[in-house]
Amino acid sequence: MGLFLLCYMRPEKNSMRENPKVSVIIPVYNVEKYLRKCLDSIINQTLKDIEIIIVNDCSTDNSLQIIEEYKQKDDRIVFVNLKQNKGVSNARNEGIKLSTGHYIAFIDADDFLEKNYIEKLSETEADISICSFYKEYFFKSEKNIVVNMKTSKTKDEFICDLLSFQKAAGCVWGKLFDAKFLKENNLFFDDNLKLAEDAEFCLRAVYYNPKIVYVPDILYHYNFSSVSNVRKFNEFYFDNYKNSLNKMEQIIDKTRYLTKWNNFVAHHLLLICINYCFNLHNEISYNKKREMLKEVLEDKLFINCLNLSDLRDFSLTKKITLFFLKHGIFFFVYIIAVIRNIIR
Repeated sequence: MGLFLLCYMRPEKNSMRENPKVSVIIPVYNVEKYLRKCLDSIINQTLKDIEIIIVNDCSTDNSLQIIEEYKQKDDRIVFVNLKQNKGVSNARNEGIKLSTGHYIAFIDADDFLEKNYIEKLSETEADISICSFYKEYFFKSEKNIVVNMKTSKTKDEFICDLLSFQKAAGCVWGKLFDAKFLKENNLFFDDNLKLAEDAEFCLRAVYYNPKIVYVPDILYHYNFSSVSNVRKFNEFYFDNYKNSLNKMEQIIDKTRYLTKWNNFVAHHLLLICINYCFNLHNEISYNKKREMLKEVLEDKLFINCLNLSDLRDFSLTKKITLFFLKHGIFFFVYIIAVIRNIIR
């Protein structure tokens, strides 16, 4: 690990418990605009028995200076400055390796928490605990209630939630993981995955039959205004998504979840249309963009999803878009994608 670490600073042993109740892992990459609010929400948690592991993944903005400032304020902060940028999966894995807490929380550095987030989730004593959350947009907050009362869920129920995009089950934010459960089952993020890496991680984890508890409390703020900033065109976007979906396809029991799996893939096909094929910052002509989409739709994974997905599970706009994709009416898909890009 020393090959990849530029510096690593841990507080003196007597300044905190050697085994805190919760390790909070925060990968950081060029998030200076949001980082202070995120860190303030963590250091001010009602549960004080935590360690805060900040993994700086070669930020080129002022994130490093902000981390150093907060390190001086709070001796619970463990600071790792990676020497090579390898992405969020690698950063989270470094955090897991260094963690000493009984539980692990993964926090995105552009998000923030309610003050009792860690305390409330740790009370469940589950292998995976999940809370309700806010979606934070530029001009509004939108509540997302995962359950109406504290509820235990089976593996099957969790997989259905994940594949149905319900309750953010496929995200690692808004959750608390039992550290022993992760480490005994060698559950780390796949370093080769760049998109949907958390969905693959959650799907793989649930096959080890964890105790899963959902709580209704709205405790996490997911910052849609940051992820919906203008996305630069990434020529590897499609390949990265396909890699993650192919990995998940190897895990999922398609005899049991065939329709839900194809709905899940169809949802990602829509993201590929917006963020890849018809990305506003891809400056090639419409005709070339249409050819990109045709190449995507030649992939067996996406052929199956268009033929086998259940459109009743989608919103009206998504139903219309999938209908156009299935019947090769690409111009209207382009118009919808442009509108989506503009309003985000």
